Amino acid sequence: MNTDTRRRKRGGDFWGKIVGMTTGVNPYLERISIKADVRSGRPCVRDTRITVQEILKWLASGATEEEILGEYPYLNRDDFKAVFAYAAQDGGI
Repeated sequence: MNTDTRRRKRGGDFWGKIVGMTTGVNPYLERISIKADVRSGRPCVRDTRITVQEILKWLASGATEEEILGEYPYLNRDDFKAVFAYAAQDGGI
């Protein structure tokens, strides 16, 4: 059984995405910006003033992605993926 056959049996390109994340090549990280003059240099989602840490705190306190999106309509689902990717990297938070 070759690699492609095994990959299809395990859920498509899922493992390829995991490998990309563990090697530090995650396109969602481009959605996180760090600017010294915005929120004291804390990592923020895109060009907003919403920090990665704020989103994680909201989620940890029980807020859902839908609730956060309702309050901040300029965010989208990919922003949550970016927050998780940033938090998952070594030394992310």
